Amino acid sequence: MTSELLHWERSDIFGAVTIRVLISAAGVPLIGRFMDKRNGAMILSMIASGVGGAVLILISRVEDPWEFMVLYGIVGGIAWVGQTNIIAAALVPKWFVHRRPLAMAIGTTGGGFAALVLPLIAAITISSLGWRDAWVVYGICTILIGVPLALLIRRQPEDLGLLPDGEKTNTSLLPVSSFPTGYNLKQSVRIKSTWLLIIAVALASVPSIAIPANMVPLFEDRGFSQSGAAFALSIYGLMSVSGRYFWGYIANQTTVRLSFLGLVLMGALVMGLLAVIEQQPLALLLLAAGSGLAIGGMIVLNPLIWPAYLGRAHLGSIQGVVYPLVSIVMGIGPIILSLSYDNLGSYSLGLWVIVVTYLLSFVVMLFTPEPSSKQV
Repeated sequence: MTSELLHWERSDIFGAVTIRVLISAAGVPLIGRFMDKRNGAMILSMIASGVGGAVLILISRVEDPWEFMVLYGIVGGIAWVGQTNIIAAALVPKWFVHRRPLAMAIGTTGGGFAALVLPLIAAITISSLGWRDAWVVYGICTILIGVPLALLIRRQPEDLGLLPDGEKTNTSLLPVSSFPTGYNLKQSVRIKSTWLLIIAVALASVPSIAIPANMVPLFEDRGFSQSGAAFALSIYGLMSVSGRYFWGYIANQTTVRLSFLGLVLMGALVMGLLAVIEQQPLALLLLAAGSGLAIGGMIVLNPLIWPAYLGRAHLGSIQGVVYPLVSIVMGIGPIILSLSYDNLGSYSLGLWVIVVTYLLSFVVMLFTPEPSSKQV
């Protein structure tokens, strides 16, 4: 919408998205250990919500692409360090062991609901207020909602005299041996499986931003109206939420590794069909649902993999290494699709590239050893 009103190229918008992801990734190593501290995540989330909201308000005044890239890409990327799923990935597994898949599904549901409801909210606010004032509303809401909620964040149950999965105990009597903590960062980087997991997760994460960010223009190019494309994105969001519970359940019944292998094969199939099917509304809507199921599942399986293989005690530090490497690859996704469209007039080639990344991820995970006995 903003690109059309200001006559920008789509690559201007998605270039800023990529910059945002990469800047955020560069900042994570600086705050990984901080999140393992008692109030680290709470402080980080408060600052991120305040700065992030201010950025959205300032975007309402942009005129040129470089201004949007500076605000949304660079400054927004710095704020996004404390707004991404890395906080959920670092904290939620510390609170749960046996019920971790369900807890992780609940903890990552917000992003899926955003994809479900924000397109409709955006359509209403833009039509009522204009796109500039709509950005102001988004910024104010980010501050008013994000900052108070950040005050509720706690690092781990042991800080409150509890144990994972809600078991109550006196902090002086914690049976540590019942909940082994796993590997620290120095040990983790020396394990072959860690690097294989990073490669597999990074390749499977390429569509995580690219597909929802491009879904509306992609479906418009396939013959949908703007409202129809927004409806497709809402279906994607609904299935993204459902996918987190579905794949969380599968992971609980089998293993995270087997669930991951099934997910990437499904994702490859959906992206391949999306690349070749045009002018078939029902089939495309089903593929929007399938995309949400696959990408939503990846959002919950990604943070489940690390404690399953490496333990829960040092997840902040470990994510400080993992997240930037995964994000660099993830950030390429929007550029792949936007360049495919800008240069070829079609998203098909970009979608086939994503199929390849899914299949490569499957192969890498297939040769990644199972978690050791230190999993928690």
